[in-house]
Amino acid sequence: SMQVESMSFAKHPKIATCETSVTLQATESEQIGSAILSAIKRKEASVSWSEISLPHLLGYGSVLYGVEQSLMYPSELLRTRLQIDTRPSTRLWTEAIKLSRHIHHYEGLRGFYRGFQFSTLGGIPSQLICLVTYNWCKEAIETFGGERWRNTGIAPLIAGALAEGVTAAYWVPLDIIVQRLQIQGRLDRKLEWERENPFVQRWALNHGQRRSPYQVLREIIRQDGVFGLWRGIGAHYCSFIPQAGIWWASYEQSKILMAGHASDDLVGTPVHIAAGVSAGAITVLLTNPLDIVKVRIQTQVAVERNAFLTFCRMIKHEGMCSLGKGLAPRLWLSVPVSAVSSVCYELVMSLSMKPNTQAK
Repeated sequence: SMQVESMSFAKHPKIATCETSVTLQATESEQIGSAILSAIKRKEASVSWSEISLPHLLGYGSVLYGVEQSLMYPSELLRTRLQIDTRPSTRLWTEAIKLSRHIHHYEGLRGFYRGFQFSTLGGIPSQLICLVTYNWCKEAIETFGGERWRNTGIAPLIAGALAEGVTAAYWVPLDIIVQRLQIQGRLDRKLEWERENPFVQRWALNHGQRRSPYQVLREIIRQDGVFGLWRGIGAHYCSFIPQAGIWWASYEQSKILMAGHASDDLVGTPVHIAAGVSAGAITVLLTNPLDIVKVRIQTQVAVERNAFLTFCRMIKHEGMCSLGKGLAPRLWLSVPVSAVSSVCYELVMSLSMKPNTQAK
């Protein structure tokens, strides 16, 4: 009778359903593990857009964007706070280290992640649109240009710039709110420029009070109207469109060049990491002045709203060294994060490949 009871228990619908779900979960885990392994060992330089499953791309892209942001956000916060410093200064690394110590001492690790949740959740749609636009445009441009454009930097340069241009109208308001959240913090008495800067004084925390994204939004609209949310959109275009184009062109070209000279053991993730480091360094060095102008206009530190006039005023009053402000935190974290971003991108593309394509 015990045997009969155990047999009937094993055939119970709920138990059978549970076993089926466990089996499906195990199968899905194996598929994801296999896809990750194939991404690491993948020999092809790029994945074709026609081989991509869009739902998988959106899902995996959202998760890995959150991972990327968690690594990159502290450098963005430090960069923003340093770039609104209007003093002439040549001690770029010293100021960055001093500010890092100040934030850690008075605000803890959470101080490096002010506005992180809003920035990440708000940025996911923009990043996904940018990712889809880039890959679609890149393949379309390569098809249009034929073989002579296929392995050059022309297609990724144009596609990267177009992808950034498409998402700029959404990204600028988000960027402005996030920057206002980032410069909230306890003032450092040793940092003279913070005490003398009226804008920093206005946005600094008073008695531990912290503005929410909604409060920041209301204050921007009250001061500048609805169009204040798009303050500095011209500077944003001047900064991020070249930045996106340069990064993608540098990354794709570095990847092709390194894959062509690397041994079979190094083709795959090691090449992606090295290409990401190269692209990150090139992009940061070439676009830092444009980024400073954008940040100053959007945070209202700049007197003018015109990007060119802001740039000229910065050179006149602060010298050529002002072009390197915020460069230290961008380099020491953005370059490694660029490597992580490249690996995440390739991982997303590999995980998003259609099953019949993966089988091949």
